[in-house]
Parts: sequence; structure tokens; C-alpha cells
Amino acid sequence: MGVGYFQNAYPAVSNRQESTNWQGRLIGRYVFPYTVGFAVNVRTQSGYGYSRLISTPLPNAGTVTFLADNIKNSRSDTTALLDLRLDKAFKFDRYKVTLMADLFNTLNSNAVTNFFLANGTNYNRIIATLDPRTAMLGARFEF
Repeated sequence: MGVGYFQNAYPAVSNRQESTNWQGRLIGRYVFPYTVGFAVNVRTQSGYGYSRLISTPLPNAGTVTFLADNIKNSRSDTTALLDLRLDKAFKFDRYKVTLMADLFNTLNSNAVTNFFLANGTNYNRIIATLDPRTAMLGARFEF
């Protein structure tokens, strides 16, 4: 649809659409004895409202795209993610080295994040999902 004014040519669907989104996050970290740290990051986010997009030629207006339904009637997947970190710090004189291991998308959610909205054979075809479970090893040097 692009950015800017959108004139919906389908009279059953209003030009003014109402939809809400929400998100939440819970983050915590605890340092155990021997400077071993453990962190948890839980994120969740509502899906977005959408409608099938139909393009049709109109006299004296050219091809016009319109919403087939109110966007509040359809919603993409709600997404929940759990990320974990384990780290261990070592001190050498005035220097500090921290080794870190991260695990992203721990529960391996594959929620759909994008799909085609245009009417036709590609409608609702998945374009993107969440990245799969991923691990990362790292080191931080402080001086």
C-alpha cells in the first residue's frame, strides 16, 4: 500500500482502521559464586492486524488496491522468545576477561513474521519466519 493517504474503494470496509499491538519483556541476571553469571531474556509480542489486498481497475482512476476486510479481524502470529546467557569472569591484575555463551530462540519458535497479502495464488504464502535456535560464543576483555 505504501505510505500516505489510502482511499479504500470497497465501501464495506472503512478507510479508518483500528488495530492495537502490544509487547512485553522480562529480563533478569544473577551472579552465582565464582563470578558465574546467568541471564534470561523473555520477550513476547502480538501479531499485527492484516487484510487481504485486492487490486482492481476502476474507470477514470486506474488500478486501485483496497482492503477486503477490516484489519482487526485477522492477526498474524503472536511471538514469544526466550534467550539465555551463561558467562564466567576471570581477573588478572587490573584486567578482566569474560567468556560468554548465548542461546537465542531457545524454544525454537518458528512463528511467521511476514507473508503475502496480495490477492491471488500467492496470498498467505510465507515470506519469513523467526530465525531458528542459534548459539553464540564470545569473549570480552576489559582493561
